[in-house]
Amino acid sequence: MTSLPPPPNVLVVGAGVSGLTAARRLAAAGAVVTVVDAGDRVGGQIRTVDLADRRLEVGAEAVHLASPAVRALLAELGLADDAVASGPGATWLVTRRGLRRLPAGVGPSGPTQLGPVVRSGILGPLGLARAALEPSIARRRVLGPDEDVDVRQFVAGRFGSQVADRFVDPMLGGLHSGDINRLSLQSAAPRLLEVARSGRSLTLSRSARRSGPSVAPAAFVTWREGLERLPLALATGLDVRLRTRAHGLQGVPGVIR
Repeated sequence: MTSLPPPPNVLVVGAGVSGLTAARRLAAAGAVVTVVDAGDRVGGQIRTVDLADRRLEVGAEAVHLASPAVRALLAELGLADDAVASGPGATWLVTRRGLRRLPAGVGPSGPTQLGPVVRSGILGPLGLARAALEPSIARRRVLGPDEDVDVRQFVAGRFGSQVADRFVDPMLGGLHSGDINRLSLQSAAPRLLEVARSGRSLTLSRSARRSGPSVAPAAFVTWREGLERLPLALATGLDVRLRTRAHGLQGVPGVIR
């Protein structure tokens, strides 16, 4: 009888949401997982503190529910039912002409309605003319069934650089604290990816218009205990070795040097 190979040893660096989620999946698959973090707590950039008898976030303030994977993770952790959604409110953009309200139908992948964009005054004449070509360009820029691109490549290719720079970069870049040149379209705007792969126009697509901006208020949630509840829930019952205040790999089990 042949013996089964020993389970793999995996080292996860960082005890933020991404690291803890990866450790959770690896442990469930049978790996022996060690998580190390230089900080003195789990959570990474998520941290909730008490200030003047109120809960205050000093890092990220909410979870964005655009990705189905995020919603599935919250359900798996039992955090979906008592999540607190953000209230209704307007989104404003800083432009060369001052503050302008985000036009209706503008999402992370660009506008799904051109009328409100024209009336907003945010785009110049050349930008408006370029954005208006999207229906014809859509048929020539079709993503493959397994293809993914960065957000800027997709938006600028469909609508032009003005839409990417003046709408999508401040909105989506601010949302993810990232660079739209490096953000995956599949991860950042999954609801519109199917339309992008079909070759249909985003401004003419009924499904894209129904989806609306994926930054709608109800798409942001937190918890009464604070956002720190998410990494704490990920760490609870986690069958891994967890080491904080780790400033090197000396003594970490399973590390090959």
